[in-house]
Amino acid sequence: MLTARDCAAPKLFSCEQPVVALCADVLSDDECERLIGIGRARVQRSAVVDPASGSEITINERNSDGAFVNGSTDALVGTIDRRLAELFGHPVENGEDLHLLRYDIGGEYRPHYDYFPEEQAGSRHHMLRGGQRVATVILYLNEVTRGGDTTFPDIGLAIHPRRGCALYFEYVNELGQADPKTLHAGTPVEAGEKWIATKWIRHGRFRADD
Repeated sequence: MLTARDCAAPKLFSCEQPVVALCADVLSDDECERLIGIGRARVQRSAVVDPASGSEITINERNSDGAFVNGSTDALVGTIDRRLAELFGHPVENGEDLHLLRYDIGGEYRPHYDYFPEEQAGSRHHMLRGGQRVATVILYLNEVTRGGDTTFPDIGLAIHPRRGCALYFEYVNELGQADPKTLHAGTPVEAGEKWIATKWIRHGRFRADD
């Protein structure tokens, strides 16, 4: 059981190589609905970091709509930021803004890493804002009718979205070494829609773009 001041989250499973854990009851039904409502008013086509320039671009491999939100958007986001920091043991200031994501039928994110490849020029700009990404939390906001799993193809793991659950995984250790086994994907939504909220955690204090 992982605990925060306002939450007790049973651990459904975990593994050590790579570090992955799935926890239940991290969000209530009402909190999930409220986040979806915030997202519906704000999401736009999702982008990724261009490996050459560091600018944000859209690609066919990522087909979703997203929006970054924080405590100034809605007080609930600040509450969730603090809760995640307590549950998973990272300073709240090291978390990027919460990223709300909507996947319609056919929406997917093909296999990718969340950490920034340090050999790519485009990563340098983003790493100036808090250092390397070290961990991710994916919050599942609704029940997906069919499809929309989070998969780790190199370890044969698949997680189907379940409302209120949080998937946590680490990919960079204290020596700065990245774990390639954290290659992961969001499989195509086959029926219904998929809503998630993603929290990326940095090595140091995150600084938003000016």
